Amino acid sequence: MLLVSPGWFICTVIAALGTLLGPLVAIIIVKRRLRVPWRYFLFGALVFFLFQIISRVPIISVLTLVLGKTVNASPVLFVLWALFLALTASLCEEWGRYLGYRWFLKRAPKTWSTGVAYGLGHASLESMLLVGVILLALLIEILIFSFTPAAASQQAIVTQIVKAYGTQPNWYPLITLWERLWTMFFQIAMSVLVLQSLRRKNLSYVWLAVAFHTLLDTTAVLVPHYLTGLPGIITIEVLVCIAGILAFWWLRHVHQRMSKEDEEQERALQTDSSSSLASE
Repeated sequence: MLLVSPGWFICTVIAALGTLLGPLVAIIIVKRRLRVPWRYFLFGALVFFLFQIISRVPIISVLTLVLGKTVNASPVLFVLWALFLALTASLCEEWGRYLGYRWFLKRAPKTWSTGVAYGLGHASLESMLLVGVILLALLIEILIFSFTPAAASQQAIVTQIVKAYGTQPNWYPLITLWERLWTMFFQIAMSVLVLQSLRRKNLSYVWLAVAFHTLLDTTAVLVPHYLTGLPGIITIEVLVCIAGILAFWWLRHVHQRMSKEDEEQERALQTDSSSSLASE
């Protein structure tokens, strides 16, 4: 017998497939429309892997094990911990993006299309590793304990699964898919924003991305903590949606501005080239 409701299980399957395969579909579509090299997406994913998965995440995991009980026992420490998590994530990701542009995409054109592809690669690996893989592992665990007799030592795991997921609404797992959609727009926008630091030779754009990222991540931790249950989850998802919509709007706006700047620069180069030929 399935430990959770069939509806919940099906929605979790949809969410897992969406967060694992959806980013790949998005990459293929963007690749065809923008006609950018595959390496832009791959370097974006590589930056996330280097600056989050194998560097920050292990350190945070150890600190959580050591400080978790102390932090949860103090409201002040919990807020400081939330700020610490958000700030370290933002610093690693945004400065990681900047260094990735400098190291891996040094000779790539600093265009809107480059930033979008780079950001989508980053967001795609984040979706797949931090959400899709975890959901897939959860589904496998549920299937194993649903149809395989559990040993006495494993009864606590079965009880935990039923308690954690057995009472959730069937649609609840789809929240993760919804969140990833809007987070993807936000991550792409941050990549294009960091790109401005190279186009305009001004590092303040990186710090601006750090500030936006820290604000969103801090909100994502604190809102569900103080507004518990379904209302807190819905509130944060609405806020993430708003952030994603604003990011999408800004991407469209900055696309027009960057395209105009690139056209003006190209015309200026053509004019200079014509003047040089005429003088010869």
